[in-house]
Amino acid sequence: PDVGGSTTPFVAYETGGTWGDAHSVTAGPDTGTQYDSISSVACAHAGGCTAVGLYLTSGGSAGDYAPFAVSETGGVWGTATPISLPASMPSGENWGAPLVSCASATSCEAAFSGLTADSALATWVAGDSGGTWGAAAEVPVSGKLATYGGFEPDAISCRAAGYCAIAGDDGNATGSVANEVSGTWGAAQLLRSEEH
Repeated sequence: PDVGGSTTPFVAYETGGTWGDAHSVTAGPDTGTQYDSISSVACAHAGGCTAVGLYLTSGGSAGDYAPFAVSETGGVWGTATPISLPASMPSGENWGAPLVSCASATSCEAAFSGLTADSALATWVAGDSGGTWGAAAEVPVSGKLATYGGFEPDAISCRAAGYCAIAGDDGNATGSVANEVSGTWGAAQLLRSEEH
């Protein structure tokens, strides 16, 4: 929906199989006034969900989008906040639409694509612990995958806090996967069928 010239994302509730009215997401002080959309939502339990998406940065022009997150607690949605990005990244970076998975109501992780400082395609992850999002960090890639062009996320799934997996590709439909164990992401690898 267009509100005052700004594209604003909405959230809606389903209870007992019936969808209620949609409600707009509240913008935070650091997310500007224009949003693109919510790209992914995950619910750990009824009334406890997290949504992520992209917003047009303050003072940015078309294409200057960055990721944001907003959480629901006890059935009430909070204020959208930007996900912290690496200070080394150039301003105006065009980040890919983020994906999110929640292992519990207090533990979520978001994954999104973006370019590294040397313009290589990479996947970035950020974690939410108890309602506070940490800064995004790059998922490392294996040497062979790096030569294929990088790593772009297509899906993320978390079974417990600090234990997630990302399925993706190199931007050219070459399948790859990365795993997180005890809070540390291992290097993304080409799927075995692609190694030959």
